[in-house]
Amino acid sequence: GLLGVLADVAARRGQYDAAVAWLHKAIAAKPGDFGVRHQIISLHLEHNALSAAAEAAQQALAIDPGDIGLMHRMSEVAARQGDMQEALVWAQRAIDANPDHSFSHSHLSWMHQLNGDLQAAASAQRQALACAPQEQLHLRRMSELLFRLGDNAAAFRLADRLIESHPDQVANYLHRAWLATLHGDVSTAESVLRTAAEVAPDNIDALRNLTDLVAKRGDTEQALLYHERIVALRPWDSATFDLLASVQLYARNLSSARQALERAVELAPNNAQLMRRLSDVALQQNDLTAALSWAERAIGGRPHDPHGYNHLATVHWRAGDLAAAAAAVRQGLQHAPDAVFLMVRLSDILDWSDDIAGGFEWASRAVAQHPKDPGIYSHLHTLYLRHADLPRARQVLLDGLAMAPEDAGLVRRMSEFLARTGDTAGALAWAEKAIALQPQEAGGHHLLAELRLQSGDLDGAEQAARRAAILAPADNWVKRRIAYIGLQRRSAG
Repeated sequence: GLLGVLADVAARRGQYDAAVAWLHKAIAAKPGDFGVRHQIISLHLEHNALSAAAEAAQQALAIDPGDIGLMHRMSEVAARQGDMQEALVWAQRAIDANPDHSFSHSHLSWMHQLNGDLQAAASAQRQALACAPQEQLHLRRMSELLFRLGDNAAAFRLADRLIESHPDQVANYLHRAWLATLHGDVSTAESVLRTAAEVAPDNIDALRNLTDLVAKRGDTEQALLYHERIVALRPWDSATFDLLASVQLYARNLSSARQALERAVELAPNNAQLMRRLSDVALQQNDLTAALSWAERAIGGRPHDPHGYNHLATVHWRAGDLAAAAAAVRQGLQHAPDAVFLMVRLSDILDWSDDIAGGFEWASRAVAQHPKDPGIYSHLHTLYLRHADLPRARQVLLDGLAMAPEDAGLVRRMSEFLARTGDTAGALAWAEKAIALQPQEAGGHHLLAELRLQSGDLDGAEQAARRAAILAPADNWVKRRIAYIGLQRRSAG
């Protein structure tokens, strides 16, 4: 209806409060219009207003307790609040309401994956396929889970069969290219994307992925040629120039990247994310005045978005004003009191400001509010290390791993901690476990290369570093490390 349209216009302008007000009027006029109710839930979620999203979903469920879509929403909100048990409960309720609804099984699979249980995720996804064996979205999801479980061959076979059976569906090519990229096989990824661009020459997603991949491997000239095709198709789309900025950033052409982002903001003047990105580029150019201006404009456009305050804190930090950085985060927490990343950020800022008690207090609040978020334990571990309390640093990691034993980030932290305490063998074992959990993450291979280098295993160090280079071809640190290993090898020889 008209009120929903007015809400959408207000939201696009960054006027969150006005959009919410229009939607409340629409709901009051037609309480049974579930399209509007889903619209307000989406709006709250977009602005990270998780409590408001949950309240809106519960109000709708009071009218129709059997609405599966609303159960999915409640599950998503709980997951974003860090309560994975509640998220799983709501996901199971949706299945109980309609066991034949394939997307409910797929949603449960996603929740299990967020909870770090890939086996349960795969089992739920198989149920989704039992309900809808030919659903391509479910098949792609199954392929992804097989890959994450380490059965790369089966994942690739399933992805290849999807392309063979549906050669006109670009989404299947994009999925296969994504798997190849995660596997570190950039040449296969590029080949698949080229085929997708031939199958559908005007498909924007294929061209964008191809442009980004080629730019990442350092071929800026070819990336710009692909980008010209995108400009011809979408000259009015801000995403076109956002991508151009990425191409220029990979090549470290900061001035060109800034020009591209300025054009993107001209096309989408209320896009806070583009403004933050422009602020970040200005920051990289050491133009603190422009960085601060764009950061503040981004908040003005979306005052309820906690990410804007987090970015503003970064700008103040770079300017050396920790008090202003802390104030920015506190302001963000007023709008998004559930935003765990802001709690962690405030903890870090206070600790660096020599307010050690305040740093630990906010870290403890974050743990209490989100006890199953692995990132909080990683942050608390860092605080204890910073203050040379090794026993507590170790215990925090153990607590986090008890909550999330399959979290690759915590596993890497344990490896780093053991290396710090002189347990090289233990550090290597944990580093290899981290890679097994997250083989596509270049950081794990970075770490393994360093540990092998420290233990004198030059061949193993080079192998790990080269793997990292495949996964992160634009990372100059890896290139320097490979050169250093070669120098060490020549010195040893």
